[in-house]
Amino acid sequence: MNELLIILFSGALLNNLAMTHLLGLDLQVATSQRMQAAWNTGITTLVSLTILMPTARLLDEVLLKPLDLEHFTVLVYVISTVVIITALQRAFAVMFPQHKENFNSVVPLLLTNNLLLGAMLFQQTHSLGFFMLCMLSLAYGLGFLLVLLLITCLRERIDHERVPEAFRGIPVLLFGLGMFSMGLLGLVGIV
Repeated sequence: MNELLIILFSGALLNNLAMTHLLGLDLQVATSQRMQAAWNTGITTLVSLTILMPTARLLDEVLLKPLDLEHFTVLVYVISTVVIITALQRAFAVMFPQHKENFNSVVPLLLTNNLLLGAMLFQQTHSLGFFMLCMLSLAYGLGFLLVLLLITCLRERIDHERVPEAFRGIPVLLFGLGMFSMGLLGLVGIV
């Protein structure tokens, strides 16, 4: 139980892929204009990561390593990402028809998101069991959602404050992200 909590805490906060490896920041900056778009993007990324990382492990163990095809890893991961996100798009359209347009607007962003491919490649460096890998992928998704919502709140607040002209927009947003990242680094000694 302690190991599970440590994986969830460290995956969501300490080893946050967006903050430590700068993965997915392009998506975060693009979708952080409105809170509803941020929630849609964050939830779909969370679901996608939770499915894609364990799928990558299965592809490694069942297809790539036994057939000695490790040099096709990125190609196989990109193809599996397209297939799984397309399947998720259809499944969400059936399960949540009222939100079909919201998810359809997020799909192109997900297909070009480097966070998904980066997380799939990072799973190769972890020697976790399958269940713990699923929990780590959930933690990565939660961390992405947290940072995306924080960026959106920061942008909304910046829009209503008096910010010097030179710092408006991206500069003050990057400064806020840097401060948040340094705050997360202060938590490293806990785990």
